[in-house]
Amino acid sequence: MKLPMIMDTGSQLVWTQCAPCTACVAQKAALFTPSASSSYRTLPCSTSYCQSLSGKCAATASAECMYTYSYASQATTQGTLGTDRLTFSDVSNGGAASAVDIAFGCGYSNHGDYGGAAGLVGMGQSSLSLPSQMGPSIGGRKFSYCLLPQPSTASTRLVIGGLAGQSASAGMSFTPMIANPYIVASLYYINVVGFSVANQRLSLPAGIFDINQQGAGGMILDSGTTYTYIPKDAFSVIKQ
Repeated sequence: MKLPMIMDTGSQLVWTQCAPCTACVAQKAALFTPSASSSYRTLPCSTSYCQSLSGKCAATASAECMYTYSYASQATTQGTLGTDRLTFSDVSNGGAASAVDIAFGCGYSNHGDYGGAAGLVGMGQSSLSLPSQMGPSIGGRKFSYCLLPQPSTASTRLVIGGLAGQSASAGMSFTPMIANPYIVASLYYINVVGFSVANQRLSLPAGIFDINQQGAGGMILDSGTTYTYIPKDAFSVIKQ
């Protein structure tokens, strides 16, 4: 079956709504039914994937991994962590289908606004994210995609693996990702040095975009966030 999903660089968990649902939001496709899949398997608490999540498994290590995952938007998903075979178009093999075993959440109690999507695809840096799980078999944890203008009826291709960096044109510019040295995070940070308006560099407080020693601050790239958020002291200067 095909499921419309949201690609989220700001989270780690891949999950979809599953039947039978105790609390599910409206989606544009049928619910995934684990019992109807011959290749679906639940994961026990002892697995590293389960242990990378918080708030689960109060029972024995062999029990099914129960998860609770929340987002900054207050959206949540609760369910069971399992694995199944996901089919992808393999661009390195002329577009032929390629099946990979992926650990994902089967959400039976979900809350939030997902715009009709069946769930989220976590693209962060942790071991549970889709690039991390697929990386060893497809040439690395790289991915690339093109942001389309909205509204748009067109589609674009998400490329994961070794080929992700080969589609760059000569006219593209790059900036390095940076890590948050004070916390273990799956988020992607960039080093913002300033803002310009009408080609005029603005005078902003020094270090306003730095990551502090508590791990707060910094600038995150998040495809699952609707707006750009910046500190108040910087916003007031840009607004003026």
